[in-house]
Amino acid sequence: MAKKKKNKLSIAYEYKKLTLKEIEEEVKKGYVVFYNIKWDTDGEKVKLPLAIRVPRTEFDADFDFSLEGANYISDNLFDWCIESFQFKN
Repeated sequence: MAKKKKNKLSIAYEYKKLTLKEIEEEVKKGYVVFYNIKWDTDGEKVKLPLAIRVPRTEFDADFDFSLEGANYISDNLFDWCIESFQFKN
């Protein structure tokens, strides 16, 4: 009998605005969703995502998304600073 492959969660970027229903569906799957991201690009024209989903397992249980979320995205995923964002976990 063949073994079933586990569905491994991965980081994904969205370049369109997500609906609340789409966000909630991703959270149910085990993601933290950062959305309505406003980037600080110093006036440069760059294509950056409006939403990012990250597997919840990437974060420690005591991770403070409201304080550390922007740093996580800037330091680990993109080299651009974030002015503001929302999240759902």
